[in-house]
Amino acid sequence: MRYVAGIDVGSRTTKCVILDADGRIVGQALETTGAFLTQAAERALAAALQAAGLTRADLAYIASTGWGRYQVPFRDVQITDITCHARAAVHLFPNTRTVLDIGAQNTRAIRVEPNGRVRAFRMNNRCAAGAGRFLERTAAALEVPLEEMGAWALRSQHPERISSICAVLAESEVINLVSHEARIEDILAGVHQALVERIASLVRQVGAEPELTLTGGVAQNVGMVHMLRQYLGMEVNVSPLAIYAGALGAALLGWSRVRRLRWGTLPAGVRPLTVQDAGRIAEIEAVLTGMAADPDRWAQRLRAYTEWGEPALGYEADGRLVGYVLGFIRGREFGLPDRSGWVEFIGVDPGYQHRGIGRVLLEAVLTYFRNAGVREVYTLIPEAWRDLEAFFRTVAFRPVSLECLRLELAEPQTRGHRP
Repeated sequence: MRYVAGIDVGSRTTKCVILDADGRIVGQALETTGAFLTQAAERALAAALQAAGLTRADLAYIASTGWGRYQVPFRDVQITDITCHARAAVHLFPNTRTVLDIGAQNTRAIRVEPNGRVRAFRMNNRCAAGAGRFLERTAAALEVPLEEMGAWALRSQHPERISSICAVLAESEVINLVSHEARIEDILAGVHQALVERIASLVRQVGAEPELTLTGGVAQNVGMVHMLRQYLGMEVNVSPLAIYAGALGAALLGWSRVRRLRWGTLPAGVRPLTVQDAGRIAEIEAVLTGMAADPDRWAQRLRAYTEWGEPALGYEADGRLVGYVLGFIRGREFGLPDRSGWVEFIGVDPGYQHRGIGRVLLEAVLTYFRNAGVREVYTLIPEAWRDLEAFFRTVAFRPVSLECLRLELAEPQTRGHRP
């Protein structure tokens, strides 16, 4: 099985996420960025590989994002962090239409399409006063642990007003409040409220729509999440993976690029199959062949195809899977050329046949074979399946002089034990 890594080099921390072909996280890591960005990316990748039990050789692709994305010399592609956070948010919460990414240096409000594509965005443009660094400076000034300041803020009964829009001047205000013996929790509540007001302005500018998903390190701040929900008047989705959203989105988009390189541009309605499709494929096969549906067998088969990196595609119509095709590449079998393509399974729900779906799926697999350097493609068809043979002939498949032989083995006899 091959994997894709996404690396998010932020101004404060560097994150890495490794995904398998089904989009499952198999390894993740977080490192302090520091002054040397390339080394931070190396450390994060090494830690994520160790967590996954993998080596660099297992990676098919590496995508970088974040503030320091250009400082990852071993990347295959760099992707903007806005694009990555949008993709990750929709992956984590499929009904997301607005993303709020609050990192250490920047805050971004992003409006997204259902597929995660960015429609519009707005960013803070007044240094760090509208982002996580503002909270960091305040925590340092008040000598409160950064991870605890949100909980402290929620204890306040009388929040102090912080008026400065500059992080440096706001820090001076905080120090002044301390000198006047203001309560720590009231100062922290005021800082959180000031930040929320600036962030809410970005959300309004972008034309926010529910659901709203929060990403970035500040998503771990319970006080910020609580005040955002109150101030915006809508639910705010928060995932335990929020701080990894940039790296996750980079890995997801990296897999999309790997598949485009492998498949070319897939036709409308066609997508790679996953193990989750096993039940639906078993249903279609049962109708086509009269055999009992066996989703477990199909799940095992799809896992094997994923591990081997072989082509397995499905066709969606009316919101569900209605067709499938699976193939593989082998060499020097049956006296055939060194690299031969085989179409092992193809099927279309009878209710969707005669619409060209089977041909679209087959052509997509043939494109994969061409891109892989294959020049001859084969398939095996039972003699009774004349309709299927006629279908393959429409795309120029022709009989060849290969003969299929079968041997039936008797069941082994159970030997009795000697007394």
